[in-house]
Amino acid sequence: MYGGIEGYYPDSGEEYAYQECFIDGVKCFADAAYIGGIVIETCELHEELVLNAEEEKVMDRLSLENGEWYAMEIIGDEFGREVRHYSPIKIISVKPLKSGKSFFTMQFYHANYPEGVRNKAYTLKTIQRCENFLLAKKNGSSTMRYLLIFELSVEWFEKHFPGKLKKGERIVDWLERNA
Repeated sequence: MYGGIEGYYPDSGEEYAYQECFIDGVKCFADAAYIGGIVIETCELHEELVLNAEEEKVMDRLSLENGEWYAMEIIGDEFGREVRHYSPIKIISVKPLKSGKSFFTMQFYHANYPEGVRNKAYTLKTIQRCENFLLAKKNGSSTMRYLLIFELSVEWFEKHFPGKLKKGERIVDWLERNA
């Protein structure tokens, strides 16, 4: 056997197919070591390490939260030579499609779109997701559209919507009143 671990019941010799084991009555978790051998941790420690690793993964990537405002830049041929369209968006819901192919649905309020058609629902495929942005491609569209979504900042808002904010006014307050 190369890689992995095997376990057997001492009394019957039958294969034990789980990684849990008991040592001196303490529930443990056994796993293959990186360069050979076996690593054994108490289950309590193993669960803590797994949770910490999962939290680190989640914290390293932008997570879209329902009810929050974000900056969105749409990149596509439909915008002519400008190539981009800019809009604050408010997330209504985000749901993974659980296809294993990075697809998700996103319902959102598109603030810089004609009145009456600002509520949008897209099926998207994640291209890149990191701490500061999410880049996704719209699925099922006749035109190619890429969405770049990131935290809303005063600098971004002022650049694309100059003169809208009063001095010291929060973007979110302005958006809730005017969008």
